[in-house]
This record gives sequence, C-alpha cells and structure tokens, in this order.
Amino acid sequence: MYTDATLTVHVTNTHSDAPVPEIPDLHVYLYDSNGNYVSVSVSDENSDAFFNMLQPGTYNAIANYYEQVVKVDNIVVSATDVAVELQFNVPPPWYIQTLPNDSVGDLLELYDWVILDTLEYPLISGQTYYIEITGYLDYTGHYGLYVSKTLKDPQSVAGADPLTNGVNDQYEPNDTLPEATSISTDTGYNAYLAANDADVFVITIP
Repeated sequence: MYTDATLTVHVTNTHSDAPVPEIPDLHVYLYDSNGNYVSVSVSDENSDAFFNMLQPGTYNAIANYYEQVVKVDNIVVSATDVAVELQFNVPPPWYIQTLPNDSVGDLLELYDWVILDTLEYPLISGQTYYIEITGYLDYTGHYGLYVSKTLKDPQSVAGADPLTNGVNDQYEPNDTLPEATSISTDTGYNAYLAANDADVFVITIP
C-alpha cells in the first residue's frame, strides 16, 4: 500500500557567512528504517527535494554537501504530508583558478578556455591544502594560478615570482606532494605545465 502524502526535505546552509541559505541541485537520498535504499530526489531552486508514492513507515534522509554529511532519522510518513529540514554549516567557497598568463607571450594556441578551469570549494581557515594541476589530454604550456574568495577576471593573470617563465618545466619540477611549491592566497602565479607532467602546490588558508 502506498500513500498520497508527499515527503519534503528542505536543505539549507546555515553558515553565517554563506551568501544564500538555499542549496539547489543537491541529491537527497532516502532509506527505510532497515537501512535499505528507497529513492533519490534533487533539490529544486527553493531547496526542496520531494518524495512521493511512499509506503507508510519510517524513513531516513541523508545528503552530502561539500563532504559534510547530514542525516535526519525517524521520519514518519503516513496519510498526511510531512516536511523535514536538512541543515548544513558550510563556509562560503574559495576559488582555485587556472587562467591565461599575460606575463609570458608564448601561450600555446590551443591552450584555451576548454582546459582552463575554476574549482569552487569551501577551504577552511588554518587548514593546509595541496593543489595538483594536470594537463588536459596532451596540452602543455604556460598558465596562471590564483586562489581567492573572489573570482579573478578570466582574461589574464599577472603572475608573481618565483613561478615566472618556465622552459621544460625548470621552474615547476614538483610532481609529488613533498616537492609541492608553497603559494599564498590572493596572489597570481605564473606556471608552466610540461607534457605528461603534474604541478603540485601547497597553500595554508589564512
């Protein structure tokens, strides 16, 4: 037997510095009281994930937002609609950007927006992180690196020493974590990615 009642799971980010509380496009998973998977729903623009055609019983809802897992247990579904809250406490994101590098003039012609990316992630103050840059297919060349709470103009980045011009990766031979080059936030860096190479950086968030 199934009920016509709707279970609504409202997901929000309650961190005091979060730009908005809403979390759209978040996968919310539903399990029964025995831990068996039942269904998945994706939150809409109002942060609501809906579950319908459920059997009366007790359920658990769980979601993962930037590696913070929140769960609501013992949700009783019967003949009437029910709504529950999944609240996260995730700080606002930092942006790790690879950008065109205007400090050197020999960017490869095909080294364009397709292979220059932005990673959005809530880095924690006082924590140390490693950033590994690898090539897209067999592309090589110069790029700029910028880590900040604000997005850098994607047109270019004027880098800072010591990661100036790179020839055959002589300024960036750091392929492993122990060889990682230390960088700072809100600072542009010039780097060079050689063929079949990886550049590894280490940063501590202030």
